[in-house]
Amino acid sequence: MFRGSKILCVSGLIAVLAWGGVVFATEAAPKADNGQTVLARIGTAEIKQQNVDEVINALDPQQKMYYDNEQGKKAVLDELINLEVFARYAEDKRFDEDPVFVERLARVKKELMRQLAVEKLLENVTIDEKETKLYYMDHLKEFEVPAQIRASHILLKEEDEAKKVLQEIKSGTITFEEAAKKYSTCPSKEQNGDLGYFQTNQVVPEFGEAASKLKKSEISSPVQSQFGWHIIRLEDTKPGKIRSFEEVKSQVESNLLRDKRAQVYSEETEKLRKEYGVVLVEKEPASDKKQ
Repeated sequence: MFRGSKILCVSGLIAVLAWGGVVFATEAAPKADNGQTVLARIGTAEIKQQNVDEVINALDPQQKMYYDNEQGKKAVLDELINLEVFARYAEDKRFDEDPVFVERLARVKKELMRQLAVEKLLENVTIDEKETKLYYMDHLKEFEVPAQIRASHILLKEEDEAKKVLQEIKSGTITFEEAAKKYSTCPSKEQNGDLGYFQTNQVVPEFGEAASKLKKSEISSPVQSQFGWHIIRLEDTKPGKIRSFEEVKSQVESNLLRDKRAQVYSEETEKLRKEYGVVLVEKEPASDKKQ
């Protein structure tokens, strides 16, 4: 169960976590740290239960279910041991002096330094409530929730047919819901003609205009549109509103912080480009190279 692709998956994850700075084996101490159970020793290094748990908890839910059990944890422990013995083997062979290692280490070092520089640049960029509230007040239109209506309809091909069905409803021969199921050509017939909530500008103009003039539970005369003839009943209305500051506060803070960080990053980048003398080298035209 834990061979093949699954074990390779764990091996890859462990390697990524190791590059990310998670230490899986530590030098043995006289006492276990916070009572953590030591599962394996490789010389003076120890692998603890916490190290195994860290790997399993970093898996996505589908992978985690394969390893969050006794057999899976043993598989993870085996891979942690393998990592440590290979690390010791590399040390014994002095691979840290190999030109390939030196080159890769330099690339990793450069990337980590770049990441740290950006983190340091942005760590003190913050947004306070005053800024958030000011943005909210100046951009109320962004937080408008348009008015909506809920309507049901019966869609028919011909006007005469629509008038006939409407008369059946008005006379009590059939209910609106029954008529929708029996006569409507719209898929909404399966919901008794109910279209749910929508803005009037989200439907064809003729339908939206007619529906907006109805009172609750009122049924319209047949209304023609490009789709045919509609018999419309207004079910409910929701007036438009502006979402409260508390509703949108978190969203606004997040957006403002993102924009502020982007601005700080852009300004610092521009400054550093000038400071370090960045020059873009234009490529020579292909015709010049041939000459």
